[in-house]
Amino acid sequence: MSRPPRLAGFDYIGRFTYFLTFCVRERATVFRQQAMVDLVLMQIRRTAREHGFSIAAYCFMPDHVHLLVEGSSGTSDLRAFAKLARQRAGGLYARATGSSLWQRGYYDRVLRRSDDISRFTKYIVENPVRAGLVENANDYPYVWSRLGASTQQDAPYRYRPAQRAIASAGIPRAPVYTRRSMRYLTFSLKADSTTRLGVLTDTGVVDVRAAADGRWPGDAPGSLIDLLEQGPDAWHRIPAIVDEAPDTARYAIADIRWHAPIPRPTKNVICLGMNYAEHVREAAGAMKREVRLPTVPVYFTKSPTSIIGPFDDVRVDARITQQVDWEAELGVIIGVGGRDIPKERALRHVFGYTVINDVSARDLQRAHLQFFKGKSLDTFCPIGPVVVTEDEFGDPQNKAVKLRVNGVTKQHGHTRDMIFAIDTIIATFSAGLTLEPGDIFSTGTPAGVGMGRDPQEWLKDGDVMETEIEGIGVMRNRIAYL
Repeated sequence: MSRPPRLAGFDYIGRFTYFLTFCVRERATVFRQQAMVDLVLMQIRRTAREHGFSIAAYCFMPDHVHLLVEGSSGTSDLRAFAKLARQRAGGLYARATGSSLWQRGYYDRVLRRSDDISRFTKYIVENPVRAGLVENANDYPYVWSRLGASTQQDAPYRYRPAQRAIASAGIPRAPVYTRRSMRYLTFSLKADSTTRLGVLTDTGVVDVRAAADGRWPGDAPGSLIDLLEQGPDAWHRIPAIVDEAPDTARYAIADIRWHAPIPRPTKNVICLGMNYAEHVREAAGAMKREVRLPTVPVYFTKSPTSIIGPFDDVRVDARITQQVDWEAELGVIIGVGGRDIPKERALRHVFGYTVINDVSARDLQRAHLQFFKGKSLDTFCPIGPVVVTEDEFGDPQNKAVKLRVNGVTKQHGHTRDMIFAIDTIIATFSAGLTLEPGDIFSTGTPAGVGMGRDPQEWLKDGDVMETEIEGIGVMRNRIAYL
């Protein structure tokens, strides 16, 4: 098969996605049984994971498969993946045909924005001949997964007769998993304290494990950590699972109790100190010291035992601290692990974003001359209410950060004012240090904390903090003195 022509007229910016086509020489023997499709897809996905890619969508035809591949921004990595995938998948059928099945044919046009992926997909579906995929439109049996509402509405109905004809000949259509934005939460029922992984929808909450019963290869994820560890292939299955969830897997919001999205991470929460210039200035004024902006990220951590849900009480022991303060922060959840992650690829390791309140005991900070003790007291780390996947959240450096106490705005900052952006935070921290799925970053707080006010303000028994990040939601946590 000749190399397909490049598509013109697209100016892509942002996230990298590649379109590839693997072709087979002997059409009559390939992709006519579901088992063959599954074996080929297994090898392709395995190879993709090894090279840092994920399969965003795919479409099998009788003699070739089209892929949307997300991952590395380098074409050299993509070529290495394509070469090994061809070798592995081709080996499955070598004895059946007596020859190598795969020819090299792919688009190396780079797609870099979700709405352009939708346009590109729509173009392929509606113009398979012009796109160079087939010589005859009737040979195009399967419709690509629709990656946008406009594409769903403009589905190419004229190709359905060809699909039916090929289906009647015994050529199955492989399932298509697409990437779609999700809002994940961890919840329990009022009559059952067992925590569950949920997806927030317009009508309520879907229990992922219950919805996936009998439809998931192996054990369906029961927690966000489970889902993250299963990798991008599992993430892409979730939208279809949620859409087709039975009524028994759906709950009204009024019937659930909210927990932190990751109630007990395997590591401490990684925090950034002094990451907003105005906060550095207010802190320096409160402590009567010279203002010095950091030249490298300042890291500290909070204990996993400090984590509570988005609507739980922050419990304060007055014998230990009497200067409890608030700090609204954007939280980052790592989805793909790695070490020595370059800055230009750092955001590709992010699964999603959440809201964090870095509650702090200022008197303990001063007494112990460090952050950890005063920020790790039990219940001093509310997280939630949801984790918004990175594709829905958009640019993390373009979000408002707010905190109110008893309805009065105390903090109103913006992530564009971070001294160190999130890509720098991840790249610097991962130098010589391995990040794993489920690791949590708290990226620092803007100005407006109680310590920096004149006179200083501390949280009192019964005060209610509302912590809000644009595009995620609001946490409400009451201060409860013991």
